[in-house]
Amino acid sequence: MPLTKYKRVISNSSPLMNLAIIEQQADLILLDETDARNVADLYNLSKTGVIGIVTRAKRHHLIREVTPLFNALKTQANFWIQPRLYEAILKHMKELP
Repeated sequence: MPLTKYKRVISNSSPLMNLAIIEQQADLILLDETDARNVADLYNLSKTGVIGIVTRAKRHHLIREVTPLFNALKTQANFWIQPRLYEAILKHMKELP
């Protein structure tokens, strides 16, 4: 689903921001912190994280491959992804056999 579908997209880096997000009636919240995701679940809010953004970008032909972007995130931003999940994503994105 393209991000243009959403009227308002808010990025949240702190669970304490959830009240403001609810009050502003955001359509999508960009989250990666477990606590923030749990609160979003309590309010049935749509959410996505880095993995969702990267895979969505490939599906919408905004990037050619996810592998270089994930590698850069891992080496430059200390992004961690479970190895089995990473492999599954690469297979799903047809970047691994």
